[in-house]
Parts: sequence; structure tokens; C-alpha cells
Amino acid sequence: MSTGTAIPSQLHDEVNLTQHCVECPEWPCARYIRYKSVLDRLLAILLLIPGLPLIGLSVALVRLTSRGPGIYRQVRVGRCGRIFYIYKIRTMYVDAEGRTGAVWTQDNDPRITPLGRLLRKSHLDELPQLFNVIRGDMALVGPRPERPEFVGVLTQHIPGYADRLAALPGITGLAQINLPPDSDIDSVRRKQILDLEYIRSASIWLDLRLLLCTQLRLVGLTGDRAARLMKLDRRVALPGEAAGTESNAAAARRGATPEEVAKQAAERAATIGRDDIPRPERSRATNDPRLLPLAHPSGNGDGKPHRAGTACLERGERVRISAEACLENSSQFRDLAGVFTVDVEDYYHVTAFEGGIARDRWGEFPSRVVPNTHRLLDLLARHGVQGTFFVLGWVADRHPGLVREIHAAGHEIGSHSYWHRQIYQQTPEEFRRDLQQSRDILVDLIGQRVIAHRAPSFSIVRESLWALEILAEEGFEVDSSIYPIHHDRYGIPDAPRAPHRIVTPAGPLWQFPLATHRIAGLNVPVSGGGYFRALPVRWTMRWLAAVRRQTGHPFVFYIHPWELDPGQPRLQASSRTGRLRHYLNLSSTERKLETLLRRFSFGRLDQAMAGLSARDEHSTSRTSASVPR
Repeated sequence: MSTGTAIPSQLHDEVNLTQHCVECPEWPCARYIRYKSVLDRLLAILLLIPGLPLIGLSVALVRLTSRGPGIYRQVRVGRCGRIFYIYKIRTMYVDAEGRTGAVWTQDNDPRITPLGRLLRKSHLDELPQLFNVIRGDMALVGPRPERPEFVGVLTQHIPGYADRLAALPGITGLAQINLPPDSDIDSVRRKQILDLEYIRSASIWLDLRLLLCTQLRLVGLTGDRAARLMKLDRRVALPGEAAGTESNAAAARRGATPEEVAKQAAERAATIGRDDIPRPERSRATNDPRLLPLAHPSGNGDGKPHRAGTACLERGERVRISAEACLENSSQFRDLAGVFTVDVEDYYHVTAFEGGIARDRWGEFPSRVVPNTHRLLDLLARHGVQGTFFVLGWVADRHPGLVREIHAAGHEIGSHSYWHRQIYQQTPEEFRRDLQQSRDILVDLIGQRVIAHRAPSFSIVRESLWALEILAEEGFEVDSSIYPIHHDRYGIPDAPRAPHRIVTPAGPLWQFPLATHRIAGLNVPVSGGGYFRALPVRWTMRWLAAVRRQTGHPFVFYIHPWELDPGQPRLQASSRTGRLRHYLNLSSTERKLETLLRRFSFGRLDQAMAGLSARDEHSTSRTSASVPR
């Protein structure tokens, strides 16, 4: 099953297209397109009457035959580039694209379950899309809705591809009943031809024939026979091909990634231009004027620009979609769903034990930070993940080789203070001295600037917001210390949940809050640590994915090396609650981390900051804020 997490740009409601390269299309739409949504919604409600039992039965069978939900949602691009979530019955294994990203379907696709093949062949998996029709995201008939990962590539490389966005996407359509699922760039070009034919010549009679054809396929009639019976069969030839033939790649039916699509498009770019868009052909001779060659998208055939296309666009929907933004952000968000951070400290450094263990006694306890960190480094290496390690200065002083190993493995080094004292227990000058001591040790060890900081126990709260200005003064560029939750030791509940840039008197500072999931108006912690150990891993993954969708940015996850060490010595905490928080479910941490690392693609804090900084150049007002009060 696709995670559907790769989305373009920032959220608007949930997703927002903020960069503009390709205008909303002005392809000449049939007048019927303007009012067909009302009829579609009424028909969708009627179809749900027999459809709901089929959906329920299919969902039950999916749940019985494979692990995971029965219905899933996935991000798609709709009319005029508007983003929406499409609902489908799950036909793939859970996390089928967790490591590969978006990939087109292929013959004998190993991602598809045995039951999924049957559901796809009968098209029962698409029945939940009737809810999309009722919501107004889709039509019953129209072009197939594509994923943002591919739209960015295809808009950039196929002339006129965005013209198909002039109408609502459909559950079925002229292209869907005539051609197999997309497999390469030429298969997309063929579908584009039929999609544009439909947009130009749509009518209620054409829609009824397409719906009836789809129904015949549902009851077992082959696609070719159903299309011929309804006189909807088409044969599309690209330049240099005979009608009805397929490209080698299409014949191979091999799944393709967006990057492979871009490569294929580059190879075809020299041979096909916008003026080369061919016409669809009927299998039989016909005089139907709707099947004559399509007019040039930008004119009426008489050299004059065609503006009728704007009539089919509702007021306020003249949104533009950016191929460049889709390309950049789909890659960024596919490869960086979350930021993986580690607070490198030993088990006796934890705040819960500070009441009984003085800092001058730390050296009396057997250190386990090196083997525990090695264990975590090995785990990340197996999954190809690099993260940000906030190293306690005291640990760096005593284990300099460990810091160099972390850095040599490609991880970012950040400061976690020197003495692990909560900031609100210090004066500003005490905090500055501790910060400088920690930073200077780390800089000497790795030979480069340290720009990332995390306070011990997330102790930047309302009473210690003055620390942000000191961080900026000392050359830090990013902090990840504010937790937007209620807690007895830390938290600013009404702080922004998404990464944002804070303006201090000493300069700007990026703030990456710890991940929280919004439930019933409250922020629920889901970012790691004790919360990760306490919650079922399925809840954590589901909520982190929701955070990713809701904020539009990579979420921040954290862990400590000692959390992978169930055999650590048992110490006396200052409270029973503190002891419970520390020792809860230590034996399951590594197993849960394995699952999490398979599910999401993580990166470093500086990578996320660089991506947001580049975006911020275009929309500073959206991502900047004054120091919260």
C-alpha cells in the first residue's frame, strides 16, 4: 500500500501549492463539464446504495487476508492542481512503497496481495471513490487522478500535460477503459490524448456510455468487448508508431519511478512537441465530429488564442501548479518524512535521577553510553538513515572517539548542553557558559561548526524563552527544544506545532518542535522517548504520518541510547512516576525502532532546515514568527 506521504509544497487546508510555473489550463472544455458535478453527486449517492455492502464485504476480506487497514487514502492532484485525498480499498501490502517511493504498477506486481489482484481486476477497489465524488473532489467520469510525485515530472516533460487538469478527475473515463495502467512515459502520452478528447467533447450521453461500459467490466465482460459494444474503443498512435502498437517499455509493463519517468521523457523530448499531439482513432470508420483531430490547446485552428477554457473553471480555482516545486518537494518529502534525532547521554544523566545522583558523582557509575550508541549507529546504518546526534558535553569530554565515530558515519553533531541542567534552573550567564563549553568541545572534535541545539529535558519553556536569543548570539541556527504539550517539567502547549523561524533581537533561529498529534483540541506527544515506548508502534506510525500530513513538514523524532539497553542498572528515581517513565518497555525499543525505520525515511536536522530555508525565501511571512510570549 502506498503511504501517500509525498506531497508538493506546503499544506493548504492540508496541502497548499505555493510555487507557480504552469498556469491552470485553458483547454477548450465542453459546456457539459461546467454543470456535470451536480448530476455526478446524485448518481454517486444512488450508486452507494448497492455499493456499501460490496465495500463492507471487500474491506472485511482485506482485513482477514492481510495485515493493515481495509481502506486507505492517498494524495492525488485534482482539477486545476488542487490536492485531495482519494479513498480506495487496499490492494497492496502495508508499506509497499516505504523504501522505493512512488512507483507505477507493473505486471505481476509483488506489492499487490492475491485478493488485491481480484479486487483490481473487478475494479471493486475503486468503489470508495464514490465518497470523493460526493465531496466534489472527483467526478464519475474524467481523467485519472495522478499522484503529485508524477505530476511534477509529467508536467515538466510532456507538452500540454497540465491541460488534462481542466476537469475534475474521474473514477472511470475514456482513457481508463481503453488503455492499461501507466507504465512509462509513452503510456501517459496515449492517455493524455484520450483525456483531452473527453474534456473537449464530454456530454451526458458519452458519460452514460462510459458508466455502462464500466459496469459491464464489473460484471465480467472484458474491457475490449465492453468498449466495442458501447462504441467507445479507441486506438492511439504516437509519432513514429503504428496505430494500436505499444512502446517496448509499455509492453514490458515494468513499474517506473518518477525519476525513471523523467529519464524517459528526456529521451522522447526531441521527437514529440505540443504540436505533435496525435488524434485518437476509432477501430471502425466514423464521421462523429467529436472524434476529429483535437484543436491545438492554445488556439482554435485559426491562429487566434482560445479562451473558452476559462469558462469551465470556477471562481477562485485559477490555481497554478509548479512542476519545479513538485519535483523538488516530492523528492524532499519522500526522502525526508521525519528528522531522526538522538540525545547522547548515559542512563544516570537523566533528569529523573538528578535528585539522588549529584553531578560530581557521575564518574562513579559504570558507563554504557558507548556500546549503546554503537548499537543505535548499527541500527541506523542497516536502514541507511542519517540523523542528528545532540551530544552531552560531559560525554564528549570522556568519550571523544565516540563523537568522531558518529560524525564519520555521516550524522550531524549538535549540542545537548554540558551538564544536563534544565535551562530554567540557570541564569542567562550560566546557560551561556554551559553552552559555550559544550559547543567548543564538539567543534574541536569534529573540526566544523555546530549549529544545532537541544536543551536537556526540552527545558525551553515560557520562563526560559530568553535562551533563544543567546543561542542566536552564539551562532546556533536551529533549536529543537520546545515541546507544544502540557507536562510537569516542560512544554509550551500553544506553541506552533510545525517547524518555524523565530526572529530574536540577535537574529533568526529555526525552531523544530517535537512531534505532536492533534486529538480533540489537545496536542498528544508522539515524537519518541518514553512516549514511543509506551504507545503501540502502530499508533505511533499512524500518528506520525498524520503529523506529516497536517503540518506539511518533516516531523521530529527523538531517542536516547540508553533506551535500547534493558540491562542497564536500576537506579532510585526521585518519584515512582519518574522511575516508570525511564524503565517502561525498554526491551521493546529496538524492535519498535526497526519497524519505524522501515516505515519512514528519516534525515538530519540540517537537511530539513536547508529545505525550509529555501522555501522560506519565497514565503518569509508564512514561516517566520517573533519570539513567543
